[in-house]
Amino acid sequence: MKMFSAWVKNKKTKKSERIDMEYPNKSKFIADLKSNGYAVNPDMVKEFDLFNFILRKTNADKVDWKYINKIPSENESASDMVAAGLNKTISKIKKYNINKGY
Repeated sequence: MKMFSAWVKNKKTKKSERIDMEYPNKSKFIADLKSNGYAVNPDMVKEFDLFNFILRKTNADKVDWKYINKIPSENESASDMVAAGLNKTISKIKKYNINKGY
């Protein structure tokens, strides 16, 4: 079992909140949150320590949540991880546009 954290929105009250719970994997945690009436963005569900790292050591922007999937080692930074993720996305868009003739 791993400890997961999620930033969710209660569909009834429309309020956002953080939920921390132990689950065998991320997908079961997300499924349980959804079945209990929460709107869940899977990018904002992380293992507990990584969730806290993103909140405390980054700007917690959407790109941080999307592209930071592990706590960076001493040799790398969170911004390097985000930049690498964005570069991959840009490459996919360029490749798609080239194949479509744009």
